[in-house]
Amino acid sequence: MYWYDGDGDSAAPRLEELRDGDKSTGVPAWAKGSPAGALVIGDKDKIVHGVQGALNWQITSDSLMKEYIGDRTKATDPSWPNNIAHFQDWLQACKGWKPAGSNFDYGGPLAEIAMLGNIAHHMADTDLKWDAKHMTCPNQPKVNQYLHVQYRDGWTL
Repeated sequence: MYWYDGDGDSAAPRLEELRDGDKSTGVPAWAKGSPAGALVIGDKDKIVHGVQGALNWQITSDSLMKEYIGDRTKATDPSWPNNIAHFQDWLQACKGWKPAGSNFDYGGPLAEIAMLGNIAHHMADTDLKWDAKHMTCPNQPKVNQYLHVQYRDGWTL
């Protein structure tokens, strides 16, 4: 995984194939002046999305996007995933009605990625190798100080 944050050498690569965006900067139209979001590069294509709940995501290939969504559109199809009811989803899970859409099996690894991104941001130009099983950075031992908290005597998690 590569984490890009900011401008200059820290900026993400620009994508020519982004539809309806500013081709000179690679910023998609949904960003509305902010380049924040995510870029997922897979074996078949790329997916870009905004920052909150992967809003306004798009597959960069029109044909693959059409293959995935068919005739549905975000604006008219009630089955299209959304993140509007995020708090209701959480409350229903607390009450035992159904598992949360962002349960710990999903949310834990997601938080791990976000925290590693924060660490990478503070360690610019440093190649970090992540050992998920042991939750350490074996090639950069100084990173490990940010990964675990030393609790006061009598306090544990």
